[in-house]
Amino acid sequence: MRSEGWTVPRLWDDATVAIVAGGPSLTLRHVHRLAIAHGDGRIKVIAINDAVFPCWWADWLHACDPKWWEWHRNHGIDRFPGIRTTNVQNAICAVWGVHLVRTDGVGGFSDDPARVKTGKNGAYIAVQMAVHAGAKRILLLGVDMKPGAPGEMHWFGLHPDGDRHMPDFAGMRETWKTLVEPLKSRGVEVVNCSPDSALDCFPKARLEDVI
Repeated sequence: MRSEGWTVPRLWDDATVAIVAGGPSLTLRHVHRLAIAHGDGRIKVIAINDAVFPCWWADWLHACDPKWWEWHRNHGIDRFPGIRTTNVQNAICAVWGVHLVRTDGVGGFSDDPARVKTGKNGAYIAVQMAVHAGAKRILLLGVDMKPGAPGEMHWFGLHPDGDRHMPDFAGMRETWKTLVEPLKSRGVEVVNCSPDSALDCFPKARLEDVI
């Protein structure tokens, strides 16, 4: 990982890209449908954090938090065959050659393929990277922007540190709204494939109806 940062290359012209995140609505049925579509060459996939484990066949792994890389240093992440990116440099990422994408504020869309707006969450970053890579349609999975029942934060349970901190979901939802017009102006369609998601600034649909 070079200190000057990485520029997202143009890889997937006019592609459909699924972004798989950690919200509790993600199911094995979703992963199964994605795997089939990916195997058929119909979609590309960016896995966020722990989504890489059920989606090891994904094209790209993005994880923001340096702690995440430390937690999983012995879980084979260094052997993930796809693209690996982060936006916070640390020693593990440097050793593994994870690409560092620089950040440039919180809301909106960064026109610079070497920088991203953080949106305070990895899926927000992944949307921008997917667009710079050439995506014309983006499917969101596990982007719930709210806790599930009974109060779980992620489909996989707690992180290894047992943190039960409630993210600022309301603030994140407001920030997501700042992506709507920039994406529309670029001709990029976004579909939220978690119908019960609290993120309501994009159309919602069942994955099986849009894949």
